[in-house]
Amino acid sequence: MRDIYQALKNYQGRFGIWGVVGIVAVGILLMVLPGMWTNKQDCQKTPETTAGTAGILSNPYGTSLTALEEILNVEVSEVLSQVAGAGKVAVAVRLEGSTKKEYVFNTADDKSTVEERDSDGGIRIVTEESRKKEVAFAQKDGEPLVFMEVSPGIEGVLIVADGAGDGEVKENLGKAVQAMLGVPAHRIIVLPRERR
Repeated sequence: MRDIYQALKNYQGRFGIWGVVGIVAVGILLMVLPGMWTNKQDCQKTPETTAGTAGILSNPYGTSLTALEEILNVEVSEVLSQVAGAGKVAVAVRLEGSTKKEYVFNTADDKSTVEERDSDGGIRIVTEESRKKEVAFAQKDGEPLVFMEVSPGIEGVLIVADGAGDGEVKENLGKAVQAMLGVPAHRIIVLPRERR
């Protein structure tokens, strides 16, 4: 091994410059080739989410407004049913509007000034300004670049619970929804469930 090193060190020696180039090429191949044998689909797989609403809530922007409302109904019902004295709870969340996307734009400003002289010696200066605004697209997949996604606001929440006849339970349910969803008290209605 030491003889090879000494021979490579002296580029005019036994292996010469071609020996050095060959060893560098072999080293590069050893770094590149293992990546060619791995399955590209394995590298691109996204981790699977857990079943239930938690998986859907991790990416709510790909779902419809009705689906978002249903997800919130289930999530809030599960939490509120844990409140002491609440009993069985049903929740209806009403969303306003839909998810809004703000896109990245490429803007180009153009300004040109033209100076005109007439035969009497008068000067007229004309300035033109224009702005071109286009949505920017990703180079990889050609999708528009999203700057920000704004989820819809909550219009109102209706809670029907077995224990809502008790004033303290009713107040606790209302406060819990205010804390969970950030909804003001005047947009929350808590009603007792009809007993049959």
